[in-house]
Amino acid sequence: MQTLSDASYGYSTGHHATAGVGDRILAFIIDGLILGCYAPIIVWTLLDANIDDLWIWFIFLLGPLLFYNLIFEIVMKGQTPGKRMVRIQVVTLENEAASVAQHLIRWFFSIIGFYFVSGVIALIIISVNGKGQSFGDIVAGTKVVKIPRGIAYTFYKPAFPTVITLEQYDIELAKRALYAALELDNPQPLTLVSEQLKKTMNVQTNLSDHDFLATLVKDYQHFSTR
Repeated sequence: MQTLSDASYGYSTGHHATAGVGDRILAFIIDGLILGCYAPIIVWTLLDANIDDLWIWFIFLLGPLLFYNLIFEIVMKGQTPGKRMVRIQVVTLENEAASVAQHLIRWFFSIIGFYFVSGVIALIIISVNGKGQSFGDIVAGTKVVKIPRGIAYTFYKPAFPTVITLEQYDIELAKRALYAALELDNPQPLTLVSEQLKKTMNVQTNLSDHDFLATLVKDYQHFSTR
């Protein structure tokens, strides 16, 4: 029996490759250029208006420079303008949307790791870490992924969490049943395997046998690639 990959039926688990150091540096440069254009304009404007109130300078100049990454990553769901252009994104280790607290922790410790320790050391940490995490990522429980062109990153939510009780053999049966139905025009295995797995997982669903098994494959992949 032919073993099919998930891609054979167009399944997508939402998992992408870890962003490389080069992509992260490029995004950092782009964001730096944006800030580099913003800062002189604000300085010229405040000086031209003869404003010497330190709080106004902080709000319009130092504030945006300091909180740029934090604000954009929260608003743009893990991206800054630079990250979006390079197609990389901050997500959790479970490939889900990072929380505001995680973004805050990541931002704080990234500043410590990059600006107060050493940018070189920060890059070394990213390079040697098995998950491509920076110091801030490690503390916050996040990572940065690369998003292929032509698709948007979607945060996958498993429909059947009890899929973790299944074995790899069960998932192979589901894939073979899907293959038989779609490629061999034989829907009988769908019903047999679907009923068997529903009993094993102790679940009830209104999904068709095909959709149920297809969902199980995606859910299983989600948990197995954490």
